[in-house]
Amino acid sequence: MITRRAWPRITWPGTRRRSQDTLHWNQEALARAEAVGDDRVRSFYPSLYLNMGHSYEVLGDRAEASRYYALAAELGAVHQVE
Repeated sequence: MITRRAWPRITWPGTRRRSQDTLHWNQEALARAEAVGDDRVRSFYPSLYLNMGHSYEVLGDRAEASRYYALAAELGAVHQVE
């Protein structure tokens, strides 16, 4: 009987650090939008939530990714799986 072995996930050096940096800046952008506190930034929220979801997805936090994708969906933006 032949069994298939799963390929190990390959991570390039520094990839996790860059992903954490991306999450940090997405969090910063969301915080700044929330700080405005009025309708001037309303149209940015779907994109901000999708970016947050993607950052968490890349880092392996599916629960947080799903939460942000759901927030984006509530505003009409749909996350498309590649």
